[in-house]
Amino acid sequence: MIQLQRQLSIRLDLPGISFEQVEAFLVQPKRPLRALLSRSRLEVIGSVPGRFDYASKPFGVGQWQLQPRVQLHAAWRESALLIRCLDCRIEGLGGWQSAVTYRFEAELRPGAEACYAKVISELNLEPRGALALLPSSLLQKLGEQALEQALARMERRCRTGLQQQLQSLRCPNPIGSQ
Repeated sequence: MIQLQRQLSIRLDLPGISFEQVEAFLVQPKRPLRALLSRSRLEVIGSVPGRFDYASKPFGVGQWQLQPRVQLHAAWRESALLIRCLDCRIEGLGGWQSAVTYRFEAELRPGAEACYAKVISELNLEPRGALALLPSSLLQKLGEQALEQALARMERRCRTGLQQQLQSLRCPNPIGSQ
């Protein structure tokens, strides 16, 4: 089995936005998820609080066009929003789907004029069937490429959607200022 893991830590600078404002935004899991992900592809699952289904935009790895579908759980715990991938199915792998497992966990923490994001992303490849015919160095390279693309997307979404939504919390004219 080939096991790959990557981490990403991001600080989003939010001048003029208080710890309390960031915390109030993060404590409602649907708000940050809608800022991070495409609203049209994010769905609430049933009546269970904090459960979501998301179909990612397709992306290419090698010769494959892949589209991850993830089930997420998001909850406010211990002063942070914790987002956990409960299940991930990567469409476009055909018969190799059962040989690939992808998981991630993310933590969003409020700060004074900042938001801190940490993501741990993991990909496991079990070379069996036709996949076992490929050299492990090639599988390793494809897996690393897929993880790097996933983390690059996560960082881009934090620096665009999430940061923009948090910056919109800034009060345009605080009382007493000119």
